[in-house]
Amino acid sequence: MNEMGDASTAMALKLLVLTGKRLSEVAAAKKSELRLEGSDPRWAIGNDRMKSDDEHTVPLAPMALALFRHACGLSGDSEYVFPARPGAKVYGHIDPLAVTRQRARIIASLGIVGPTTHDLRTTISVAARHMNVATDVRRGLLSHKAKPDDLVDSVYGVGDPWHERRAALEAWEARLVAIVAG
Repeated sequence: MNEMGDASTAMALKLLVLTGKRLSEVAAAKKSELRLEGSDPRWAIGNDRMKSDDEHTVPLAPMALALFRHACGLSGDSEYVFPARPGAKVYGHIDPLAVTRQRARIIASLGIVGPTTHDLRTTISVAARHMNVATDVRRGLLSHKAKPDDLVDSVYGVGDPWHERRAALEAWEARLVAIVAG
């Protein structure tokens, strides 16, 4: 694989960990979905790309913002943040299986068996719960909706706890830095 391909898979994998988004959402991220300047950077994923069929906006904490900026700088004139390698026939963006294979190589090198790429979403949800992030904010991080039988959330849980989601992702980044630093 070429240098851009290795860099793309590594950056996509890091964004999965930092944002809690699905592999398909990260792999097919478009530059037009990103607002990387200003005091409130974000990634607005269109409803056509979301499992819930609702647009979802992700606050970008500093590390995720830096990764998106770097990836966009490497992606040339492609509409995608992570363009397909030259000659690719299936996708215009990075092949999600390339990211999955990279994750599998990393996990195997650590002697760990079993975790899937989707387990990264579980990790961010569990970590957020341990960091005392409210349930509605955790749902928002994962773009999940309240269950229809949850009367309190479905009736009174209107609005979007945007600032709380941003704070949760910033706290998650800080926690990851602390883990890596030892």
